[in-house]
Amino acid sequence: MELEFYEEDSKYFYSGSTVLIYDSTISTSEYNDIETIRADVTHSIFSGMKKEDITYPVWGVSGYSEMENVSINHVKTDFVEKLVDSNGSEYYFWIIMNIGEIENVEDIETIEISGI
Repeated sequence: MELEFYEEDSKYFYSGSTVLIYDSTISTSEYNDIETIRADVTHSIFSGMKKEDITYPVWGVSGYSEMENVSINHVKTDFVEKLVDSNGSEYYFWIIMNIGEIENVEDIETIEISGI
């Protein structure tokens, strides 16, 4: 679960949340691994309120079993954790702590994703 807060006048206010859902009841056949990773990066960077000069991690869940070998924007994944749902399906939660400069949503379409 991702919780969003913002600061105003030295006070913190809750603005919303995102729940990470992964299981075999969600049909992913319409999106390939690259499209899913691009969507995860977009959500991580451009959802919610952001401050300048702060590096935010990017993260997501993939069905690709070799996520530890994947590089996004020339940066290798920092952390990968295998998740197994109640049906035995395997997913891989991944994080990159500092993906580098991505200034706008349009840049996501051109970042290099390698290792898949």
